[in-house]
Amino acid sequence: MIHYIRGTLRERFDAKYVVDQESGCWLWQGSCDGCGYGTIGITTAKNGRAHRIAWLLYRGEIPTGQNILHRCDVRCCVNPDHLFMGTQADNILDMIAKDRDRHLSGEENGRAKLTIAQVKEIKASIEPGTSLALRFNVTPGMIGHIRHGRSWKEI
Repeated sequence: MIHYIRGTLRERFDAKYVVDQESGCWLWQGSCDGCGYGTIGITTAKNGRAHRIAWLLYRGEIPTGQNILHRCDVRCCVNPDHLFMGTQADNILDMIAKDRDRHLSGEENGRAKLTIAQVKEIKASIEPGTSLALRFNVTPGMIGHIRHGRSWKEI
């Protein structure tokens, strides 16, 4: 099946964000990748990150080896005034300067499926790992990691 992209890239881009009046962020309303960055179809077979496309459309080319970074730290923001160009080293320094280099563990991690209370219950249980996995909607491997101290070490 052939899929067609309708409209110019600029037209499709401009139709996919809303402006947050308070922050000035242009919040991407289209699809996002697993990291929270907006994506947009460049061709029928290729997507690009929306903030990079914003730079291309409003600022120009992105030299090889350059990243497009967010001043506002809102991953779905595509406002060119909130973006700046830098190397990967600049990106890391920016992350450290903004105290975003912490590795969140346990319930602080937004991807956590379990609570501290559930982990304590798993560690105390003699129930088979497969039964616990079904009950807590995780894999049997995760139950093993918890029981053997490879995950949730702090509990």
